[in-house]
Amino acid sequence: MYINEEWLNDGKSIREYGRFFGVNYHIIEKIMDKDGYNIPLSTLSIICFNKGVKISDFFKLIENKYGSDVLNDEFITTNS
Repeated sequence: MYINEEWLNDGKSIREYGRFFGVNYHIIEKIMDKDGYNIPLSTLSIICFNKGVKISDFFKLIENKYGSDVLNDEFITTNS
């Protein structure tokens, strides 16, 4: 949601965004989908690199915008 709301809002075409962020325009379409898209870390890394944002800073931006509850980094263990 963050990328869609903050980085895809200046009126460029989907193909222009794809070229700018270094990904196929289909990825941009998925990001812009109303249901959202769980971006693979490798793709997120490419997008952040081309935006000039460190991945660690990206997650700080997410936390600042949506609060710390959005990023759940707790591990759930199961007993086999």
